Parts: sequence; structure tokens; C-alpha cells
Amino acid sequence: MSLSERDKMLVGQPYDPGNPALREARLRSQFLVGEYNAAFHRLSREERHALLAGMLGAIGPDSAVIAPFFCDYGTNLHIGKGCYLN
Repeated sequence: MSLSERDKMLVGQPYDPGNPALREARLRSQFLVGEYNAAFHRLSREERHALLAGMLGAIGPDSAVIAPFFCDYGTNLHIGKGCYLN
């Protein structure tokens, strides 16, 4: 069975970053990260948390991610309860 380019990336094998699925995932993440950073000071804590929940693999309660925030894909990031990132 052949691995997808995403699977190759996740296991540390050489992969094609220009793969359409990976490119689409990066563009989605870049859009959401841009929205998060641009609106950070206008959003409530709950709104910021909801935006992050749609971008990341998981974000625990009482966690805070301070802008500017950057990531390539986001879906592999899991932030636990009560974490603070800046």
C-alpha cells in the first residue's frame, strides 16, 4: 500500500509539499491564522477559542494562544488544558 504525501510527511519520509491536498490544507490554515491574528484584539476569548478549535487538532479549556500565531497546517497541534502560548 502506497502512503499519501500527507502520511509520508507525518512519518518523516520525503514528501511532495506541492501535492494538491497538502497545498489546500496549508492555504486553509494560512487563511485561518490570518483571520485569527487580524481579529485577535476584536474577538472575545470564546470567539478566539472557537476559531482555534476549527484550526487545530485540539485546544483544551482555559488555554490561550496570543497573536501573532503561525502554523503550517494546524491539525497536528494539540494544546492541553490551561496552556498559554505567546
